[in-house]
Amino acid sequence: PLVHGYTPDDKRRAWLVSLGTFGFIGGTVVSKWVAIATLATASGSSAAVWLATECVVLLVLRQVVESSWRFHLHGLEAAVPSALVHLMFYIVSVAAPFPILRFPGYLGPSLYCASVCYQTIASPLMLLVAFSMEG
Repeated sequence: PLVHGYTPDDKRRAWLVSLGTFGFIGGTVVSKWVAIATLATASGSSAAVWLATECVVLLVLRQVVESSWRFHLHGLEAAVPSALVHLMFYIVSVAAPFPILRFPGYLGPSLYCASVCYQTIASPLMLLVAFSMEG
């Protein structure tokens, strides 16, 4: 319950909440993938710059919120392992943003809320950029 939020005790309602969550996550992931594919089709370098910028911004936000961009697990606190884990988390978050980014201790509730808002706005912006490049 702490990770996944509210789930009702009634099985039918719990199923409906699970279905709604699946639809929300699935719709967001599909919209992100379509936006990335469309932008990459219009300009591969623009898509790479967009994704690299997202990765760096996520790293900066971790620094601002947690006062450190490094991970707090033994063996991952050094610069290179922390950077590799961050890159891995970013790549996975592009594939499935909400299950990864919502775990406590990774982003926290404020950054998770901001990431939900960002993902809602970013996909249409990516499509707008891609369509403006095509003519």
